[in-house]
Amino acid sequence: MTIIDDTTVSAFADRQPGSPEKSGESTAADHQITTIRSGLTYQLSDRDPEETQEWLDSFDSLIESQGTERAQFIIRSLLQRAG
Repeated sequence: MTIIDDTTVSAFADRQPGSPEKSGESTAADHQITTIRSGLTYQLSDRDPEETQEWLDSFDSLIESQGTERAQFIIRSLLQRAG
């Protein structure tokens, strides 16, 4: 099990899988990003995939309009509220 802390989130927040440092090459960071993203929820069943997709679409819009710093703040606020 991988522990994800603020340092890990911050380190990978601005990177996208498939956009390596050098064009055409995959990096270890790309693999780690994919692992982090896919490993967060793969063990949980989604009782409402349509609602989940609506949240994800909204979050993607937030990132596009206000950037990753704001998105990270929102995620941390939601996690804090979720307890």
